[in-house]
Amino acid sequence: MRRMKHNGKNNIYLNEVDIERVVLSKFVNLTSYDLRASRSRKEEVRFPRQLCHYFGMLYGVSSSSRLGTYFGKRDHTTVLHSCKVIQRLRSLRFGNKKRELIEELDRALSSIVQCRKNNAEFDYYGLQSADVSPQTLYYQRPM
Repeated sequence: MRRMKHNGKNNIYLNEVDIERVVLSKFVNLTSYDLRASRSRKEEVRFPRQLCHYFGMLYGVSSSSRLGTYFGKRDHTTVLHSCKVIQRLRSLRFGNKKRELIEELDRALSSIVQCRKNNAEFDYYGLQSADVSPQTLYYQRPM
């Protein structure tokens, strides 16, 4: 398993907020507060937070300590553990729903990076679906 390490160069095309918004678009019962400030260890909060840690390290958004502080006030070792967990899930070969979700989120984030590199017009949220709007991203809790 490849160890993820921040190379000191931040990704200028992607930041923590972009990752947060793309992940929140897939988890409709979750809020920004749950990812960034909640101390909950429940699976429905922990897994999306681990995804944010993983994609932050994968795309070189910032260091593990900064990602940990931004997403849930966690330690840098927690971020590295999150990366290990998600890499393990991603390496599964069978029809795993979590693996498919990880691949889908990776495609969405890479499309944001590609569009920004090309200076093209892009959907800020990296999603092609018409059912996700800025309002659904700001008001996550169902009524």
